[in-house]
Amino acid sequence: MLLLFVALTTCSLLQLYAIFGLANAFRIPVLQLSFGVGPTVFWSSRVRLGLFPVSGFVRFADAADASADSPTTAFENAPLHQRLLLSLFGPLSVFVLSWLCLSEQAVTEFTELPQQLLTGAVSPFSEAQRMLSGAEQFLKDSPALLVFGVVAAKHSALNLLPFPVLNGGTFFGLLARASGWHRFWPTAATGLLLSVLLVVFALWAIALAFYLWRAFV
Repeated sequence: MLLLFVALTTCSLLQLYAIFGLANAFRIPVLQLSFGVGPTVFWSSRVRLGLFPVSGFVRFADAADASADSPTTAFENAPLHQRLLLSLFGPLSVFVLSWLCLSEQAVTEFTELPQQLLTGAVSPFSEAQRMLSGAEQFLKDSPALLVFGVVAAKHSALNLLPFPVLNGGTFFGLLARASGWHRFWPTAATGLLLSVLLVVFALWAIALAFYLWRAFV
């Protein structure tokens, strides 16, 4: 389990700092880099660390934050190709890590994630239990390089799903606004997609809790 924790933390850090580095290269100001969830354990002018070091986000300056005479550019005023690349760069950097560990197998692990996520959510007490059992055995039997590669592939695929708050959702949102398609997209649909994602995560949390309960009873 420690190896899984280290792999997840590494992937989250790589994604955040890849975005941060590219934003600096594009001269787009970063107001905050937040790493970890839960209570804040460290806070500086631009960096926040949460108690549990997984996940995070990068907050860019908007037009109200950037001064008129600043050489930097607010995120919404940056060229479209820069904003699109920023939305994808973090997960793609994590996928590169997976490829370095697994080579072609990284593609298979990446493309399997959506089906695995949905199947486990639909059947949290059977299919999800089977997948969790397989994952536990995989962690016990596999070398660290293989574990890092698989975790990185899944991490990248999850963040590229086209849901709000994920990188994939940001990418498609930018495209929709740039093309004008957003005018045909009901606001309620965004809320519905977010609700679907939260339900999927909640069902997987229930599946994990049930798996752990069975392991200790």
